[in-house]
Amino acid sequence: MRCLLILFPLLAVACGSQFSALQEPAEKAAESVGCRDSESRLFDVLYTSLVELKKIPTEKDLQKVFDKALENRPDIHLDREEFLKMVSEFYQILLKIPSKDPNELLEKLTALEVGNQTTLEAQSLQKELREFETKWQSFVTSQDIECTEEPQEPSKSFGLVYGARKVMVTAYQSCSADEKAPIEESTPDVKGIRIVGTHSDGIGKKREISDLRSVQQTNYYLQNLGQSSSCQDVRENPLIYDYGGKPYVTAEERSSLNLFKNMGSGTSVLGIDCSGFVFASVAAGGLKLHPLKKLKAILVTGINSRMYMDPEANGMPCFSKVKMGVSGTLKPGDVVAIPGHVLIIDSIGADPFGIQKISSSEKCASLNYRNFNFNVAQSSPSKNGIGINRFFGPDYLAEEPSIRTGFEKYARDACKARFQKKDLQIVASDFQIIRHQQSGACVDKALPLEGEGCALTCPSLQSLQLDIDSRRAL
Repeated sequence: MRCLLILFPLLAVACGSQFSALQEPAEKAAESVGCRDSESRLFDVLYTSLVELKKIPTEKDLQKVFDKALENRPDIHLDREEFLKMVSEFYQILLKIPSKDPNELLEKLTALEVGNQTTLEAQSLQKELREFETKWQSFVTSQDIECTEEPQEPSKSFGLVYGARKVMVTAYQSCSADEKAPIEESTPDVKGIRIVGTHSDGIGKKREISDLRSVQQTNYYLQNLGQSSSCQDVRENPLIYDYGGKPYVTAEERSSLNLFKNMGSGTSVLGIDCSGFVFASVAAGGLKLHPLKKLKAILVTGINSRMYMDPEANGMPCFSKVKMGVSGTLKPGDVVAIPGHVLIIDSIGADPFGIQKISSSEKCASLNYRNFNFNVAQSSPSKNGIGINRFFGPDYLAEEPSIRTGFEKYARDACKARFQKKDLQIVASDFQIIRHQQSGACVDKALPLEGEGCALTCPSLQSLQLDIDSRRAL
């Protein structure tokens, strides 16, 4: 549609306003030049378009947005021509990703911002971004400006287990979800959920609720659902497992994570997948992925299980691969990843791998998952698509042979290392256990969850918080 400037001057505004929502984030990006997160702010402008407008802008669209931002903000003293040239180069790199779907592009871009290198396409783009970063830093230096960002108070870590428990209670809006014993092999399947197809990747199944009453009656966490006045009733629209589903977020820096609104490539049912649950737990626990980068809710859309298998190579150096042996084995909060699934160690027994019962190195080979003693927290298709759950480790491994094989390899190698009086970096095919530093520069202010007020009243979480505080005081 052409703008009729003389007869209908208001239409001229309309023609140029389809990206007007990007003005504010563009101004924030321009004024952040010189700050450590200035490149991240450039990502945020594009995220705003993809999430709020559901539009994929062109590089020229974005350049116009920034040109207008500088016009609106004469107090931002930048070399206008050079800045717009740099902005244009940055978005040319990002928009090389072939996609006509804003959600798909958002997923790839957020993974790229984190540092994803799990595909050849991602590796090529990361190389271009590193080259751009060198130019960007040179530009920033040439502007002779200082960051005006206000200093923040040091954050205190709540930890990954606390984050996972908080996500779980918030999802079910009941303290009973955290107080119930972990589900077991004998726990009945959920009824009333059916598979209606397969996602475009050919792996994930599409699920829907076919009989709500059956789900209400058979879902372990919806039975005897005790709720306080600060909790909402989720039984009329319960969360189940949703492959590709993520908590809803915005591009705002301190966006909350909303478990009760759809996002990502999942289906129309409410629910999140395994990586969505783990990131939400990281965010709710106040943990960062990278010591030099802020924790951003929008990143939940991009991190997949493969990235957790090699966190340092994929932009998440606050996690590292664990060593096991003489100093111990599993710890609560450890993250376990295989291609296609990722989970959290929720709690452990005194001897999580059963190693203390072994009398010699030769007998380490006899270690069996049935003798393990730990619980996992996850969102999984277990029990016919239950979604977010805590599961008794040995019973879960009985259903998952690929994960079971990896755990048994870790246990046997850790056992041998114990007899050798050393710690080993254990290697298992397509299986990795990693651990977050949970301190120092890898801690940030926890991101809020919609409806989390329900969780904050739970005695079990309050007790866990008191334990965290007492250990911090030591």
